[in-house]
Amino acid sequence: MFATPPTYTPPRLVSRAASVVEPKGAGTVLVQVQVNADGSFKVLRVIRSSNPGDNAAALDIAAHSKYAPALRNGQAVKSLFDFNVKFGEEAVSGAAAQIASMLHKNDFNGAKSAATAALAQSPDNHLVQAQLGVADAFLHDIPGAVAAFDKAGTIPSMYESVAMQAYSLNAASIATTQPQTALVQAQKAVSLNGDYGAYYALGLAQHANKDYAAAVASLEKAETLAKSAHPAADAASMANIEQSLLAAAQSAGDKATVDRVTAEIGKLDPSAGGKSIAYTLDSQASQKAAAHDYGGAVAMYEKAAAASPQWAGAPEYTKAAIVLATEPLPNFGGARIEAEKAIALNANYAPAYYVDALAMAWDAQGSGNMDELQRSTDSANRAAALAQKAGDTQLAEAAAYFAKNHQVNMNLQVWSTGLSTNPRYGTATGNFDPGSRM
Repeated sequence: MFATPPTYTPPRLVSRAASVVEPKGAGTVLVQVQVNADGSFKVLRVIRSSNPGDNAAALDIAAHSKYAPALRNGQAVKSLFDFNVKFGEEAVSGAAAQIASMLHKNDFNGAKSAATAALAQSPDNHLVQAQLGVADAFLHDIPGAVAAFDKAGTIPSMYESVAMQAYSLNAASIATTQPQTALVQAQKAVSLNGDYGAYYALGLAQHANKDYAAAVASLEKAETLAKSAHPAADAASMANIEQSLLAAAQSAGDKATVDRVTAEIGKLDPSAGGKSIAYTLDSQASQKAAAHDYGGAVAMYEKAAAASPQWAGAPEYTKAAIVLATEPLPNFGGARIEAEKAIALNANYAPAYYVDALAMAWDAQGSGNMDELQRSTDSANRAAALAQKAGDTQLAEAAAYFAKNHQVNMNLQVWSTGLSTNPRYGTATGNFDPGSRM
């Protein structure tokens, strides 16, 4: 009898990906890919190329395509696949080129419309997805930009700085409410040649995830990059970084960094001493509230407000009001007093009006005072209008619902955790900067 001859089936291309990187023109590039037995792969090198300007696009296509492994006697085995990537003269024309032209002309609405239409026909076009992200970013739809960049996957080098900014801004804005998502987005920002804004967002996300030592390291990196940036970071950005670094160092128990950063803040802002005290007292108050020492928490929040009234007063008095309104034996009268102190310091601070409305209504419902109930409705409507103007849609919806129904449509304790990191203590500031980032 004769032995069955060995059989071998070479690896094959299952699907060719669209390129995120635009080729420079017609040409052929031979790319070597190692295809493993489990279908995973690694792009190894360009073997030869008739147009070196196309190499980056060819490598990008190879890195995002799908392959089937070679078979030896019916068993999948590791092997090498030579991927012949061809580009015609039409490679740099079509929708992507038209959208790129619109972006360079600052026609962001046109680029968004064109990209949306192109993606309806070719949803897997990674380059157009990235271009949609750029258009959304310059139209200040940062969440939309992030979603588009996520779908794009690999970001073309020409759009990396825009994507980096979008990921940074979005991560910073959601750090306290969606810490895990913020961490992923901040890490993406850092991977895209992250600047001080990216490390700032990463530090905020790490702090929100209670990785305090890592937050200190990231914020120190942001501090270093901000000081050496060209152009230099503005005073507001430096203040945000330093205040966030101070908060992270306090959480980490890093006294040396606390002392150093406190001195730095003093150089940036002569009134910073009071702000640093407010930070420390705020942290102590939060710890007391978590330990169910409600009276101690209220006292600490009041001291924090007094340490820097114009900067920390309204948020700290509002936190004290929340504690009084939500402790096991609520003190609605005391909560109203604290909320009204906050309003006296900042007549446009929406959370204070909301908490005041809640405490006033619950107090009025207990006594049957309808005039007081009407004042509660007015305060809730005021909170809704101010929150809407400030872009806080969650609070605006909650306040409007309460004004209409005199019922809390969400647990106040859950909502109030949004104040655990004061909006004035370490959130991103400024708008998307179109600068020379494209």
